[in-house]
Amino acid sequence: MGYYESFSKLCNAVLNCQKNTCPRFGCQPFIFERKNDTPATVKILFLSEEIPANYKERKRQDIISHLRSECLTRGGIVPSSICAIIGRNFDPLEDEDVYWTMGLKCIPNKNHYEVESTIENCREYLFNEILLMPQLKYIVAFGENAFLALNKINSLPSHMWNKKFSEIVNNTPVTGFEMQINGRNIAVIPLFHPSHDYIHYNKSQNHNAKKLKEHFIEILSKECRR
Repeated sequence: MGYYESFSKLCNAVLNCQKNTCPRFGCQPFIFERKNDTPATVKILFLSEEIPANYKERKRQDIISHLRSECLTRGGIVPSSICAIIGRNFDPLEDEDVYWTMGLKCIPNKNHYEVESTIENCREYLFNEILLMPQLKYIVAFGENAFLALNKINSLPSHMWNKKFSEIVNNTPVTGFEMQINGRNIAVIPLFHPSHDYIHYNKSQNHNAKKLKEHFIEILSKECRR
């Protein structure tokens, strides 16, 4: 994987990427271009899957403006969930403690093969984002595809191999699980995507997931206020 010495160079590489192809949209990469260039003080990384479907035909600056507005006003499914976890609103372009990115930088079609190939093509960008966050302590992965993107950077602990995502979420300890990325130990917290309907899971799984999320909210909101 390539290395980028600054966040601005990484953003430029992402926005000029042509690795992924979609019959309808072509390659439509996305990343928040932060105003302070490098997210060096970030402690918590929120990793979602991809650009929301209703933004796919908009121009990039329109998407940034709209998502930023949602983060500042607690609108939208993912932004409002991040705000609830950290206990406040946040600015995805300027926040010193919190960073939000997508594991799939480009819009994939929904068939499994293209999602897998998009994750593979985007992994060097996610890896470099993490490298540019020397104070990063937690990664919250919203949904299975975000978790798979993270797994492409560094393999999961052996006890998680061949486990369903729902099992991983419900069996994750309250402190998250430790993943080593480029020699650094980072706590990973896998959660169901905020749009996920918990009714599809049995009552015990639902109870465990809610209990975990409540504990994570307590940990992360304290971290964010330090």
